[in-house]
Amino acid sequence: MLASTVQHLSRDGRFSKENREWAESFAIPENTRNGIDLNADYTISSHPAVLDGFIGLAREEMREQERQRETEVQINEGTRGFSADGHFGTWHTADVKE
Repeated sequence: MLASTVQHLSRDGRFSKENREWAESFAIPENTRNGIDLNADYTISSHPAVLDGFIGLAREEMREQERQRETEVQINEGTRGFSADGHFGTWHTADVKE
């Protein structure tokens, strides 16, 4: 809903550049019926400047949760397609020693 709101209000200058770029990373398909944009039903009606601050906090919380999940990962011989935040590419198990 947050990304949909920012995309719907993309011309509103009260959203930060970072939050607009983040919102654009979500593919939200067009949803119209009889000429009415049904995605507008998923637009949050809070003040855009307040919402922008909330989105920043929500994104930081999502990043923190992702970091915690990454630290809980145990890499072993069954690990496939592991991606490490801040590193380019995909990592695969090449050798195993006990």
